Amino acid sequence: SSDPVRLCHAYQRATAHDLFADPGAVEPDLAVCELENERPGALQAWAGALFDAIGDWDYRQAARKVRAPALVVQGQSDRITPPSGAETWAGLLPDAKLLRLPATGYIPLRERPQRTAEAVERFLSEGDPR
Repeated sequence: SSDPVRLCHAYQRATAHDLFADPGAVEPDLAVCELENERPGALQAWAGALFDAIGDWDYRQAARKVRAPALVVQGQSDRITPPSGAETWAGLLPDAKLLRLPATGYIPLRERPQRTAEAVERFLSEGDPR
């Protein structure tokens, strides 16, 4: 804790295994460590405040009222969010499509930026991400 930037670098490297399907193929974003709010201690405080604020809020009823088309994107190798989470979102939103990207982990836009952007573009222009 005496060197928060060094701690942040170690944290970025250590969490890569959980975030990406192939952690060796994605360079850790060590530049975020220059921002105090992205360092592990700040992230812990933020997450604690977020989860305290959410409490037992049930988003399902509000999600069913969304009238815009939605695209739910999940990596097939996501180690953080279970597949049922993406399925739940896609099932709750009235006009949602679910896209699972192969060989992709928790952050599709970071791990497969081209493929993710292409899917979003197709969804926005054609209504189908495939």
